[in-house]
Amino acid sequence: MVTIRAATVADQARIQAIVRAARINPRALGWQHFMVANSPDGAVVGVGQVKEHRQGTREIASIAVTPSHMKMGIAALLIDALVAREAGDLFLYCERGLSHFYRRFGFLELSGDHLVPADLLHEVKLARFAMRVIRLIRRSELQLVVMRRLAERHPATFRAMLPPPADSP
Repeated sequence: MVTIRAATVADQARIQAIVRAARINPRALGWQHFMVANSPDGAVVGVGQVKEHRQGTREIASIAVTPSHMKMGIAALLIDALVAREAGDLFLYCERGLSHFYRRFGFLELSGDHLVPADLLHEVKLARFAMRVIRLIRRSELQLVVMRRLAERHPATFRAMLPPPADSP
């Protein structure tokens, strides 16, 4: 059984290793903002954080699970734990193909950049630039979306309304 807990300073190197192995944004990885998933033997096998941006916007980020523990619901457990600790609105950005996964937690796609808080928009624009470079190299069609979860929406309510996804990260 996997357990979710707040990260400690001892988890810092493992957090960085898991995030880098997942090839997601390796910036702002301070352990103080993370929750980690421990396998029964105590190994950290998943991570996730809530980043606070300059103007107070809070973003679910750095959700990553080791390859050997994927498809076990660990990412969902981490997101549930992160959302449960937050009182206000939350944002995230992800590849469009993952947006169905985050809808289960009450996140909805924003229809334009004018709806994205300025402090998060800077980060999103950097990510979009990086994705353009990746598209040129890999010749793939990756597209980034920004999603928001309003504070009054409880994830369990939305999960009950949506069909289960065919797969999840």
